[in-house]
Amino acid sequence: MSDNKKHDHGHVHSAGCGCKPSLFEDMFENAGLELSRREFVKQAAVTGGLLAAGGLTTAVMAGDKMMASSGGDADTIFHGGPILTMVRDSDRAEALAVKDGMIVAAGSLSSVLATKGANTKIVDLGGKCLMPGFIDPHSHIVMQSAKFSTANLDPKPIGEAGSIADIQRILREWIEKKKIAPGKWVIGWGYDDTGIEEQRHPTKEDLDKVSTEHPILLMHISSHLMTGNSKMLEEIGVNADTKDPDGGKIQRKPGSNEPNGVLEELAMLLAVQKVPPPTPEKAMAMLEEGMQFYAQAGITTAQDCASGKGTIKLLEVMEQQGKLPIDIITWPIYKGVDDAQF
Repeated sequence: MSDNKKHDHGHVHSAGCGCKPSLFEDMFENAGLELSRREFVKQAAVTGGLLAAGGLTTAVMAGDKMMASSGGDADTIFHGGPILTMVRDSDRAEALAVKDGMIVAAGSLSSVLATKGANTKIVDLGGKCLMPGFIDPHSHIVMQSAKFSTANLDPKPIGEAGSIADIQRILREWIEKKKIAPGKWVIGWGYDDTGIEEQRHPTKEDLDKVSTEHPILLMHISSHLMTGNSKMLEEIGVNADTKDPDGGKIQRKPGSNEPNGVLEELAMLLAVQKVPPPTPEKAMAMLEEGMQFYAQAGITTAQDCASGKGTIKLLEVMEQQGKLPIDIITWPIYKGVDDAQF
């Protein structure tokens, strides 16, 4: 990762690092730092937040053996589908019981039903497989959650954006679905000029056909470029007289100085300074929603690599409020935290 740089607003940016786009890094960092400034009161009770299958590998014993438990009835019993214990090859259990987020029994249905009480929930898997949760070995879950909160412009076959017409359609549908009022920002992420029919970046004219009332900003799949419509350029004060900033480039229409909408590298900071940041509450809601996508894919432990002080604060508060649907491991970026926190 390249050295961090500061601009005159005091925000820290990762210059040229595609895995940590500064726009979204700033949004969450600043939201977390705002929490610190408020001296957020940590009063919410912590909830378990463990998925039923989370401890399968280490907690299950094959066959009809019961696991030692703290006593009492199981909270949930699963049956009706293949249950992979992963203890040995071909190990399968007919049923599995969970109490307080821990597996307390696995084996035949008749043996596991011995843990059933009056309030035990019985879940029929309907033929679906129950197995240990996946562990994500390296990702940036905070940044990925930010992406989940934007219009998905990933090219085919990952997404649906195979042409500029597709991008325009996706953005129109996003505005309608999210009921984005005129004047509010519309953000898309993941477009790829090499992955669409036209083999070029969408220009401001292309995006003006979506809306001239909303500032529209699209993040390139590499996170090294952005493009936007005329309203976006107007909002950030970029025109034919605007000089290219150090370390960045404003793409121009052929034969003129008129911007075409595309901002390269540190020219993206011109837009970063104008995008309204989320409140801490909104940032945490975005994170919680993003983590649900991980959970739905069976990922029960995920990483947030290169976390800054503000990001760590957000995750800590979410943990205190019981809002982490999965387990998160944070890796502080050395230059982003003080020595004690590191």
